[in-house]
Amino acid sequence: MALKERIAANRCPRAKIKEFDINGYIGGGGYGAVVEAEWMKKKRLCVIKIQNKSHLVESKVTESVIREKKIQYACRSAFICRVRCSCQDWKNIYLVMDYALFGDLRKNFQEKKDFFTERAIKFCVAQVVLALEYLHASDILHRDLKLENILVFEDGYIKLSDFGSAKQVPGTTATFVGTVHYLPPEVIHQIPYRTGFDIWTLGVLIYVLFHRDFPFTEVSWSNARNFDAIQSGTLTFPGKRPMSEDAIDLTKQLLEREVSKRIGVARGGIKAIKRHPWFADINFIHIFRKEVPSDFGFKHVEAREMDPSILIPEVKMRDPFRDEFIEF
Repeated sequence: MALKERIAANRCPRAKIKEFDINGYIGGGGYGAVVEAEWMKKKRLCVIKIQNKSHLVESKVTESVIREKKIQYACRSAFICRVRCSCQDWKNIYLVMDYALFGDLRKNFQEKKDFFTERAIKFCVAQVVLALEYLHASDILHRDLKLENILVFEDGYIKLSDFGSAKQVPGTTATFVGTVHYLPPEVIHQIPYRTGFDIWTLGVLIYVLFHRDFPFTEVSWSNARNFDAIQSGTLTFPGKRPMSEDAIDLTKQLLEREVSKRIGVARGGIKAIKRHPWFADINFIHIFRKEVPSDFGFKHVEAREMDPSILIPEVKMRDPFRDEFIEF
């Protein structure tokens, strides 16, 4: 069954949250919380993304989280974090996913005092390229590629996660989504877009991995100022963190404001990125087969102790949002 057909079939298994023993808290944000758990039936570790139904309904993102579950379960790529099953009760929805031993790239990036080597960056980016190639082949846009959404697993390889902004787009869309510092100019201008969105964010990701900073924007700036910088700011490459000429060239081509000239969007698509000289020493087939050793020296994620009842209700009640989440 093809990816598009698996998404439409919506056959993600459903489980009960009582089948899981919560070990501790990993992290959270505006979407909810992520916990480490043991799937007792399967005797395996997993992570569970917990989202409050009331908050999702108030934020008008119920369709997005249902779409997230459908897409992330349907994907069968070694470079995309798999949803294994879903659960829900009267209070929350739960996405059960593969356990990333080393957490996300942002955490590791913040803990690492020195910069990543160019070899390590290239190894990571090559896997992201393979993930995007898989998605774009089925007209799926991720639309939120960033350090926080790239997980590092036990084998040292990465997987793309968090498909809350993902969407299947056979034609074009003009929906304003994503993270401010990664937004491409066409989204800010509300011009219909396709895969160019993810290609631009790939360029931002490479820049961040090299420089620990965004190419155009600042965290302290207002959204309006950041939007102006994305549309007209000058792209510079600080000398304090040298990049090879090929790395600079690829980053410039990915951060091309004119979509039709952006590498990966114009003729050749993702394959044009894979053929760029920066990847000359990368064998994508060997990476696809996971035959290239990873040299990431990351620390294991340590879940913080927590009382599960803080997030997960112990008492059954009538579900006021049953109809909204019937497809979950």
